Amino acid sequence: MLKVSVKNIFKSLCVKAVMVLIFLGITAAFPLKTFAGENINVVFTIDKNYPLYTMLVINSILKHNVSKSDYTFYVINNNLSSWDELQMKYFVKYKKQKIVFIKVDADAINKGKDIYSHTFYCPHVTSIGTVRMMIPRLLPNDVKKALYLDSDILVLKDLKELYDTDLGKYYAAMGWDNKYLYLPRGKKKGFEYFNSGVILMDLDKWRKDDISEKIIDYITSRTLILPDQDAINKILHGKIKVFDPKWNNQYCLGILFTKLSDTGIIHYISSRKPWILMRDRKTDNFIKIYYDYWNCSPLVIYRVLNVYSSYISSQVKRIKINYVKMKGI
Repeated sequence: MLKVSVKNIFKSLCVKAVMVLIFLGITAAFPLKTFAGENINVVFTIDKNYPLYTMLVINSILKHNVSKSDYTFYVINNNLSSWDELQMKYFVKYKKQKIVFIKVDADAINKGKDIYSHTFYCPHVTSIGTVRMMIPRLLPNDVKKALYLDSDILVLKDLKELYDTDLGKYYAAMGWDNKYLYLPRGKKKGFEYFNSGVILMDLDKWRKDDISEKIIDYITSRTLILPDQDAINKILHGKIKVFDPKWNNQYCLGILFTKLSDTGIIHYISSRKPWILMRDRKTDNFIKIYYDYWNCSPLVIYRVLNVYSSYISSQVKRIKINYVKMKGI
């Protein structure tokens, strides 16, 4: 049995090596774009479930980079594999852009609390969700401004327009949350509530006034429905600039706030993500456009590679377990 197991492991490694070569070859078939403009800092906070979808967001950003801006993508994560990092690093560097990986202990930031466990509103959110509030502390001090993006979005216009927003006295610029937009006009008076999926941050103001620490303390000291979002709305009340709804056009159950043609960013909120709504791609234009992006670049190859990589990993794990059982370890 051991001989068979070793043979299977060797076969699995060979298959994975071949897939890497295919991936490199297919990627090389797509033309490079050269950018030389203003640098834009974009930040993602992800776990092992989101590298592929984050690459799709990056691809949509660069597809619409008509200003020829240079991008630095900061990927703050707590459990990405070396394989995930390799894919993302090669994809971004091939596009002549920069990517920086920052590893964090999300549980330490949350002080060991599972702050999302109580709410059915966030079954898809893990502890990495609150890490976005620590971005000013995690990025280098010479980075003064950054745009945080969720990984369940699609960028449809040049982000330079949003990034160039003059924050002035404000600590951040955000878009209204869909719950706020649905409120009757009379009930909106004296009340504001923003969505935390797209945040333009003045990092120096956050650092100077310890905003990150105040938000985390607020989150970990009470039970909140949408922890990170509720907290930023509370701590930065009156200090958030409202940007055009087109930059956080929240899609839920087939509803958008602005027309698709006017949208800068589609944000697929709720747990019903486009990658689990594959059947809807033929009847729903907002799901269809998401799947169209798989065909705009080598991302369709990444998708296949990830499926096979997951299969191979499961097979290697099964072989290891059988070997342990055979040896009685």
